[in-house]
Amino acid sequence: MGSMNDQKRYNRIWGIIIPVLLLLLNFILKYIGISSNNISVDEPFSIYISQFDTSSILRILGQGNNPPLFELMLHYWTGITGIDAISVRFPSVLFSSLAVVFIYLSGKNNFKPATGLLAAILFSASTLQMYISHEARVYALFSLAFSATLYFYLEVFRKGKSRGDLIGLIIFGSLGMYSHYFGVIPVALIGASLMLRNVRKKAGSSILIALAVMIALYVPQMAAFFQRFSFTANEGTWVNFHDWRWIYGMLIRFFNSKFALLFLLIITFYIIKLLSREKRLNIVARGFIKPGPSLIVLLWFAIPYLTMYFISFRVPMFLDRYMAFCSIPLYIFLAHIFLGATSNQKFNYLAAVVFTTSMLMNFSFVPVNDHRPEEIARNIRSMRSEGDVVIVSPDYAMLEFAYYAYPEHFASQAKPKCSSEWESRVGLLHELEKENVFMANSILDTTIFSHKPSKVWYLRAKTMDYFDSDNRFLQYIENHYSKFRITEPDGFFVMYEFDTKVNK
Repeated sequence: MGSMNDQKRYNRIWGIIIPVLLLLLNFILKYIGISSNNISVDEPFSIYISQFDTSSILRILGQGNNPPLFELMLHYWTGITGIDAISVRFPSVLFSSLAVVFIYLSGKNNFKPATGLLAAILFSASTLQMYISHEARVYALFSLAFSATLYFYLEVFRKGKSRGDLIGLIIFGSLGMYSHYFGVIPVALIGASLMLRNVRKKAGSSILIALAVMIALYVPQMAAFFQRFSFTANEGTWVNFHDWRWIYGMLIRFFNSKFALLFLLIITFYIIKLLSREKRLNIVARGFIKPGPSLIVLLWFAIPYLTMYFISFRVPMFLDRYMAFCSIPLYIFLAHIFLGATSNQKFNYLAAVVFTTSMLMNFSFVPVNDHRPEEIARNIRSMRSEGDVVIVSPDYAMLEFAYYAYPEHFASQAKPKCSSEWESRVGLLHELEKENVFMANSILDTTIFSHKPSKVWYLRAKTMDYFDSDNRFLQYIENHYSKFRITEPDGFFVMYEFDTKVNK
């Protein structure tokens, strides 16, 4: 009896130590490069909007691509810490680090401790997950909400009626829906699981209660959700969805390289070969088809992954940071396959080590996003003369430029109450115009040249093609000014210098 109690105590201690160590490891690794990349892409938008009062944030983002939860959290956080890179990205580092705990527990509780540990290592070795942990955006929070929702759903399924797990499922399911519109996906998966008799038998009443409460809590956001859904379906998105090859291209992003995907295919082939030799292939396959943790984890990856892939042929959305949440159940499923598919334990562990090593060989502690707005802003401010005009295209790229070039205006103008995204920028644009810095979206914005500046610095984001595919605005400048220099300071902007007005 004493030895059994000692073993339980030992297991309980390690059940605490391992998640804590994984949390600390993730936090340290992700904090190391937190400020290595410039604030860029969509980060300035979240930072800028978060400085408004809460009622304005709710009104602005009620018309936006994402629900307002992340910006509301950032509002209170940056009110204490400020808006430097480390401060605004710290919550994302913390959220991503916490997600690994739920990934580990999902694998450990439903399969075995080694499965949870391997799944946590694969998540920790993901360059994509490292990248989103370094963004002051919602994606790390959504990864946390998704991983926790999966964990609590598996716990409810495993235990049946469990008040604590039911509350956890409701909290994190709702957190996911208020973090990102894709948060409805895990809730929909939970609802769809009721079609499985085994699920209804073990936890049907608990799942129905959770669904009812989550839907009720989401009622205030439903109008915005359907409005955004309708707008996206009719107008499309800015995402470039190239062709059918993205179905494995995204897996390459999940595994850091095509070599890791190749190793996975080779390992899968040998697993099937071993199972066939052991005459266990049908038994193992039936085990995965049978409603249980294996099937649930597989479906939580496969259904959203394939659905979003095929929808993207009509409405492109198959973007790595949008899809990052799908990698979480995939890592758990692969860990289970590696460590439990065959009876040959040496092969199982060898397969796990080979695949993990292939991911680690191409893992980056500091994923480079190839955006350098700080350098661009510094160069323009140092080289331009009084009277020179700076034009930034399209309008949202102005926030990225202003964050570094005119931080005093970026921070001070995000204060008045407003009700739309455009209205939120009016004060900032007005102050920048006093500095001879202008925004342009199309040929209609050529009134900028009414006072006939002698020199023009034109900073054009490559996404301007979405607004002005014929380059009519650029052609207008070229027809009225002599092109002096063209540079591509990073992978996002092209910088044009024009001077010596052409007589026409």
